[in-house]
Amino acid sequence: MVISDLSYLDSVSEDDVILGSAGALIGASAIASGNDTATQAVTRAYTVNFGRGGSLAVAVGYANARGYGDNASAFTDVSGDADGDIEIVKGRNYSVKTGYGAYAGSVGVAIAISIL
Repeated sequence: MVISDLSYLDSVSEDDVILGSAGALIGASAIASGNDTATQAVTRAYTVNFGRGGSLAVAVGYANARGYGDNASAFTDVSGDADGDIEIVKGRNYSVKTGYGAYAGSVGVAIAISIL
């Protein structure tokens, strides 16, 4: 199908948000190596619409990884993004390497609030 006459349409950027919308995105990953390994990565996202067009979006995530044995390693990462009038993105990471194994963990939160 070929559409040739689109002069009546306006161009918009991919990053333009709909008026009154808030968005939050979170991603989590965990990698471990060694003789015995365990990993876990969990994300959750929630939204609430307020009266008069405002909204709230919250996304949280965490990851942990454990590797045991010779040459064990562990890596985790949580990253997020928020789009709104008020934007908060925070995260923390830790990693520990011992003679017995390697451990890593991450947690993150992204909060966006849109106020009309």
